[in-house]
Amino acid sequence: MSIEIKSEQEKELLESLTAWKLKLTACTFQNDSDMRVMEQFLEFVRECGDFPDYADILRTPQFSYFQSFFKGRYLDYIDRLEQTETELLLGTKVAKLGSFTDVFRGAFGQQAYARTMEIFELVDFSSCDTFVMVGCGPLPVSVLAVHDRTETREIIGLDIRAEAIATANRIISDFALSRIRLIAQDAITFDYAVADIIYVANMVSPKRSVLKSIAEKAKSGTIVVVREPILEGQLLAESAENYSDPRFCTLTRGEDHRRFLSKHVTLRKN
Repeated sequence: MSIEIKSEQEKELLESLTAWKLKLTACTFQNDSDMRVMEQFLEFVRECGDFPDYADILRTPQFSYFQSFFKGRYLDYIDRLEQTETELLLGTKVAKLGSFTDVFRGAFGQQAYARTMEIFELVDFSSCDTFVMVGCGPLPVSVLAVHDRTETREIIGLDIRAEAIATANRIISDFALSRIRLIAQDAITFDYAVADIIYVANMVSPKRSVLKSIAEKAKSGTIVVVREPILEGQLLAESAENYSDPRFCTLTRGEDHRRFLSKHVTLRKN
């Protein structure tokens, strides 16, 4: 790809991204060495906001080129973390399940679960009959958290990847979580009319198309929590924060989370 350089700052950033792309291309994330390479890259990403005019660089074609690559590599990395955590979780035996806070054994599972706690500060679940999680992944921490923290009758997890649903279903079966139902389906085609609260994961793509589908199908008053990348995190996940749809109104924005490079944005369907 031919890259047009417009400033010295942009040149410096793009040279760094090119070097990281070369390093990450060879990673399989099947060993500790590869995982450390991604962790080092994420530290670099957290510092990207210090580049002058970084927000403007995000809008360039060059950035889109790199973003498409790093999104895929980051998803592979997260999948590996979730697969590892799932194996630890399935090896855990409890006489009576209280909260998954007490069950997660790995640092990633504990941190990911704790990250979901903000949604219970942003959204009232007291009248939620059906919750839908878009992009639940192989370790559906948000689904598990809603099961832990609420009386929601039906908790649905969606993921387009059948293998992710198969892995997540092992957890649901092992812990006999009867209120949870996981579905391998493209989120764009799902019928959101059943949902009272919808949670859209950070890594969902195409995120704007999913939000458009929700706007078309969800009933009035439905709450939608969108996990959005913060400024630096837009190298790793698609942002829909500037998505404008008169069928939604914005209610609240959560705090920037540096560990996961994301934040929560809460919408209501008009």
